[in-house]
Amino acid sequence: MRSSAVVWGMRITVVVVAAVFLLLLTRTTVVRGIASRTFSWLERPFTVVADETQGQAEIIFATRQELIRELQTREQQVLQLAQTAAQWEAAQQERDEALALLDYAASAEQHLVSARVRVRASVEDAGVIIDVGRVDGVSVGEPVIVEDGVLYGVVAEVFSHTSRVLRLTDPQMVLGGRVLGDEGTTGIVEGGTGPVVSMSFVPQGAPVELSSLVVTSGTDPLVPAGLVIGLVNAIEEDPNAPFLTVRIEPLADMNRARVVGIVQSPL
Repeated sequence: MRSSAVVWGMRITVVVVAAVFLLLLTRTTVVRGIASRTFSWLERPFTVVADETQGQAEIIFATRQELIRELQTREQQVLQLAQTAAQWEAAQQERDEALALLDYAASAEQHLVSARVRVRASVEDAGVIIDVGRVDGVSVGEPVIVEDGVLYGVVAEVFSHTSRVLRLTDPQMVLGGRVLGDEGTTGIVEGGTGPVVSMSFVPQGAPVELSSLVVTSGTDPLVPAGLVIGLVNAIEEDPNAPFLTVRIEPLADMNRARVVGIVQSPL
């Protein structure tokens, strides 16, 4: 028993001495250098990974900024192309409308003053402003047409270089109309009923049918007979009333027309 205790005591002493010796060695510069070189291979992969991760982050960040700038550039280009396309479409529409007016004037032997629609008022009964006026010979009450003699409205006010036009659908609009080819269907066409107009005081029993073509009657002093107003899309008949009320869909595009013609009265 005593010899076993002596053996264990010697072992413990050796371990303690070795530990003290290693501790003293770690305090020296030489051992530190050797340890640094020995374990540097463990640090290197982590350093490389960190460097690569930082570099990749910078690349992704730079690419994202470039992508944003590229997208902004593309958006500007698309916007410019859209504006150009809209301008081209407007010019094409004006050209087509002007050519149609010229063809109508030549075939109908009527003198027209062409004009562009400049302002479309947001107020329903304010009409539109065109770019011709008193100096161009325009007079109040003259009819304004589009395309092939389709009635757009009448001149309501005339200024030096501009005029205000009441459209067919405006509430203040009132003029004579009839079904094409039948004098017995003459009535009063009025706006103010939305996208359609109404023709009242048409005699009960008059030969009015759906899709009949309605034209001006010629009862207005400056509006010649035969200008196209629109097509009948509804007939309201009351057996106890002496007159019919006819709903008419105008053929002129009230919101998109760009070029119009003022039909000049013969002197």
